[in-house]
Amino acid sequence: MRIKKIFIAILLLPLTMLSSKDKNILLLHSYSSNYSWTKNIEQGVMDRLESSNISIDIKIENLDIINNKDKQFKLLYDLYSLKYPNNMFDIIITADNDALDFVKMYRDKIWGPVPTIFCGVNGYNKEILDGITNISGIVESEDIEDTIDIILQHNPQLESILFWSMNHKIAINNVKLAEDYIKTKSAKIKVIKLKGDDLYESINRFSYLTQRDAILLFSSLRDDFGHIIPAKKVGTLISNMSFAPVYALHDIYLNTGVIGGKVVSGYHQGEEAANFLIKLLNGRDITTLPIMTNSPNRYIFDETALYKSNIEKSLNPKDSIYVNPRPSFYRQHTYEIRFFSIFILTLASIILFSILYRLKKQRIRETHLLIQRSAIFDLSSNLFCIATPDGRVIQLNKSWMDVLGWNNEELLNEPLLKYIHPDDKELLSKEMKKIKKGYTLENFQSRYLCKNGGHKWLSWNSFTSPGDKDIVVSARDITQEKIHSEELERLATQDELTSIHNRRNILNIFSKELSRAQRFNLHLGIFMIDIDHFKDINDRYGHQKGDEILKKVTNYFLETLRDIDSIGRYGGDEFIVILPESNKDATIKVAQRMRKYVQDKFLKKDIQVTISIGCTILNPKNDNPGDLIEIADKALYNSKNSGRNRVSFK
Repeated sequence: MRIKKIFIAILLLPLTMLSSKDKNILLLHSYSSNYSWTKNIEQGVMDRLESSNISIDIKIENLDIINNKDKQFKLLYDLYSLKYPNNMFDIIITADNDALDFVKMYRDKIWGPVPTIFCGVNGYNKEILDGITNISGIVESEDIEDTIDIILQHNPQLESILFWSMNHKIAINNVKLAEDYIKTKSAKIKVIKLKGDDLYESINRFSYLTQRDAILLFSSLRDDFGHIIPAKKVGTLISNMSFAPVYALHDIYLNTGVIGGKVVSGYHQGEEAANFLIKLLNGRDITTLPIMTNSPNRYIFDETALYKSNIEKSLNPKDSIYVNPRPSFYRQHTYEIRFFSIFILTLASIILFSILYRLKKQRIRETHLLIQRSAIFDLSSNLFCIATPDGRVIQLNKSWMDVLGWNNEELLNEPLLKYIHPDDKELLSKEMKKIKKGYTLENFQSRYLCKNGGHKWLSWNSFTSPGDKDIVVSARDITQEKIHSEELERLATQDELTSIHNRRNILNIFSKELSRAQRFNLHLGIFMIDIDHFKDINDRYGHQKGDEILKKVTNYFLETLRDIDSIGRYGGDEFIVILPESNKDATIKVAQRMRKYVQDKFLKKDIQVTISIGCTILNPKNDNPGDLIEIADKALYNSKNSGRNRVSFK
């Protein structure tokens, strides 16, 4: 073992050969180098040192602690003892609590009592520094009251505010402080507290908020395995799914659609740590540097997010910092500019085709050549072509090759429909017949095969040229628009875990089926489902196993339902089923079949799973969605109180 350590030390020797001229500094991060908070602190340190023109040699290390901190600390102690021996550092900077804890335990053993500057430390009290000397630094704390004041300043008609944080002691305490402060400002504002780390489970909750509500994000969030959920992912999803303005107490959520606030700034934490370092390098004794207990927070706002929420910058403090500038004139008026360009292009096309109409028939082919060579035709990003009355391409611009990969020789004299996607060909053929009769084709969408074997979505406009009845075609690539639209529709209607309807969508379906049943005097059945003892399953086997069971049970539900039936996840382990044209007997029969099917499927499994169901049907006394769901829920309650694994009707 001793020989192995000596060998490793020899391999690491080049890393330890630091310049004797420059001061040797260690910057020790708690988190991964990929974490935006870590990057911000590091950038603040480096920018300040660069502006000071002080010559130093700085080494950067990342502890990247997730769990089992004591075990990882011991491994890191062994590594750093070999990698950086012999008291080689003049000053150490630690970022966040884990790095400070490591230095308290091992600094003196590895490098001796080196002057140490800490930053990004939250939950600070004097006891934190017990047992360590030669240390000073910068405390991290949230400006909850100032940020709430900004929210109220921005939103004078505020009706409710939602606090979202991790379920740990510091976060819970901060939420309590925020709630108490709101009460001192207005007793009319409703406070909603949301705890936990299930991002997708919370999305439905955010989607119900309006512009009279607001959201405040506290600290970073972690998943069930202790991994930090990327702030970009959290901020982007929430700001896109909710109409309410979103604020935050930490700068990691900026540039994601979140407005900001008086945020804990990693950059300014790092900048202040560098200021301490410069003072030490200039001869100041660290014992004379008082701890900065006032966190160097800043008013930082996303200018584009302010603009989208119709909030004036004049409402912010004068020393505010702005990121993500408002879109340029072109970005703000993209659609107007495109519309105007299309208008000009269309006008120019009409003029050109008016000329064609007046020319003799024998000169039309020469005129087509002139169009092909014109800047309007050949330089347009749209796909332009002219086809004969029977649909064969006779002229086209170079955008066909730019967008689809086909060159002129491969398309000329070929049927325009040759490379249309097979699933779209029949419908477009019908439209082409209408065009021959003088109709205009507008914004018809279909897929067109590319030369590389893929396909792209095109939006078509077409009409028949006066005189010779040639077909004039203009098409635009809308592939990215379709992909974006389909993804948004999926997120808005589908439950992320089970892939069935989410709560909002199943309630919309229920409302439509209820209206149809009332209009045509049809039966309508509804029942609520709850997985028995699901909380015990989660507690005993873990949430990952619980998610697997939710997916399996959902598949079993689908196997027992008709194509016209609908099922959605109502929340947690609760589901709602809509049965069009089903009376009482049919509804109970389906419910019993589903209950027995699930029971039988899990009969020989390690985990026995059963379900309880509460049923009801549409009747004149209860004819609105809320009443029917409430009745079905009461029936479900009866099933659970009667021993579970049964069906009740009410």
